[in-house]
Amino acid sequence: MTRSQLWTLATLTTLMTSGLTTASLAANTDSGNVSLTASVAAAVKVTVAGAGNYNALLLTTTYSDEHVANVNEKSNSRDGYTVTLKSANAGLLKNQYNGSVYNVTYTAKYGATGSESAANLTTAGVLVTNVATAQDTVTNSDKVLKISFTGVNELEYLEGNYTDTLTFDIAAL
Repeated sequence: MTRSQLWTLATLTTLMTSGLTTASLAANTDSGNVSLTASVAAAVKVTVAGAGNYNALLLTTTYSDEHVANVNEKSNSRDGYTVTLKSANAGLLKNQYNGSVYNVTYTAKYGATGSESAANLTTAGVLVTNVATAQDTVTNSDKVLKISFTGVNELEYLEGNYTDTLTFDIAAL
């Protein structure tokens, strides 16, 4: 073989080997995917803080829409949420002593400041917030609780504390 034939043969061998190596590498490659997923569960929270004289009301004084609590409703539920208000004594301030019970009736209003609505207090609870539409943002709503009652003659009621406990329950829909 001549020198030029040897050179051509070497060139062809190199080209063939390179082609095989590239083809072999291409045949030995692969890829894969990973799909990341994170989630947040539906969550709700209600925060209640007494306001004004909520724990030092005078039964001898008439109160009209007395602001007694600040309430914050928070929900991330896409389907909305509800808040129910329950009264342990069904809207009565009670004083129990020696087997006798003394009651003072009161009324309540609940809602955003300036937009409060009457809440019929029962032990079973009354729906005071119903956000039943699709939500595309986290809800963070401030509300107030106001009460009213007519002052009484102190000599007609037994001394002592007249109490009721109000409970706010929040639930995601």
